[in-house]
Amino acid sequence: MLLSAVLLCVAALPVAGVVGAEVRDRSLAEARSQAIDRKLVTATLVGDPVPATPMPGKTSTTAEVVWVGSNSRELRATVPVPLTALRGSDVTVWTTTDGDLSDPPLTSSQAGARAGIAAITVLLAAMTMVWVALLGVRCGLGRSRGRAWEAAWRRYDLGYEA
Repeated sequence: MLLSAVLLCVAALPVAGVVGAEVRDRSLAEARSQAIDRKLVTATLVGDPVPATPMPGKTSTTAEVVWVGSNSRELRATVPVPLTALRGSDVTVWTTTDGDLSDPPLTSSQAGARAGIAAITVLLAAMTMVWVALLGVRCGLGRSRGRAWEAAWRRYDLGYEA
């Protein structure tokens, strides 16, 4: 029974690999699309940086910035800026082709991380299902054996030999 469980877990390896490869391919396609649709623009700090709670290793805070988007419209947002930033200084922000604020495009290493996480998740899910099934079978067999022992003891108590 344990060998069957191990074999089922091993059989999940190719499935996890296929899922990981598919997630990687889709994530890389998304990264290529984002690299085309997003660009860095220069924004100007119009507000003073929000005082940050001093923490060791913290190098940024937030501040309001303004930049010119598509159709020459002025856009504002609060974005992370270096602790040393001052009002009027320039920072770069990622925007969409419409000029709206966005996250940076997905990198190839992030796509690889997504793929790895997906593959590991599939493998862990398969292993969990096998483990739960194994426990269910063991519990069922234990109950069956318990009933058989109980019946044997009843027969013995009544003077019947098995």
